[in-house]
Amino acid sequence: SINGKGYMGTGYSGTYQSDWWEYDPATDSWTQKALYPGGGIVEGVSFAIGAYGYVVASPASNDVYRYDPASNTWTAMAPFPGGTRQAAVAFTINNKGYVCTGMGFGLDYNDLWEYDPSTNSWAQKSSMPTNGRHYACGFAIGNKAYVGTGIIPGSGLMNDFWEWDAITDTWTAKQNVPGFGRVEASAFSLAGYGYLGMGSNFGTYYSDFYQYNPATNTWAIKASYGGGPTEEATQFSIGANGYVGTGYDGIQPGVLKNDFWAYVTE
Repeated sequence: SINGKGYMGTGYSGTYQSDWWEYDPATDSWTQKALYPGGGIVEGVSFAIGAYGYVVASPASNDVYRYDPASNTWTAMAPFPGGTRQAAVAFTINNKGYVCTGMGFGLDYNDLWEYDPSTNSWAQKSSMPTNGRHYACGFAIGNKAYVGTGIIPGSGLMNDFWEWDAITDTWTAKQNVPGFGRVEASAFSLAGYGYLGMGSNFGTYYSDFYQYNPATNTWAIKASYGGGPTEEATQFSIGANGYVGTGYDGIQPGVLKNDFWAYVTE
């Protein structure tokens, strides 16, 4: 999300897509914008810094493009140095973007990379203290990021949850995500809390959603996702609301969704 509007695009709809859309919560409407210039991609990651959005390509490219909503243009930036990967996690802390975990060419990653827009450069940070994983999710609150769930080859589906401190560059284990291990869940931060839910566990799809309180390291169950059991949806937050949509339908296997929902805080 950038300046009160949300942005969503690329992904899979029979073929890899390159379309790009802007969501305006004031009018609850979508407007198509300039195509993502890297061609069709799937399971990429994105983050917003200031007035720009950044998309890291996947699965066969490490290109990075910056989107400027004011001019509706894309600009190529320094490529991602962690190699080609997909199904990673991205977040923003203190005007820097971060990418961690994911998979590529038979490898699963636990590394963490920091992007500095002021120098258009990447720097490696401390790796997540677990084996590599993909299909995880996460969010950032203040100076800290939170990453968990996903699949670690050889260990199975995970519900562990980790905090990364951007000031000390250290990882700390936190209270596990409630319920079963899951992949392709959705997560966002909102008003000092984190929210995480949905995803799947070996064919069982979820619509549950939980709120994480970083001050107490506790989880509380919240309203289930209105779209029903869904995995691999896209999400962002704007103002007092979180937004989640698209993904795979958990009731009709193989069905792709284009519905879109707002989570309204109490």
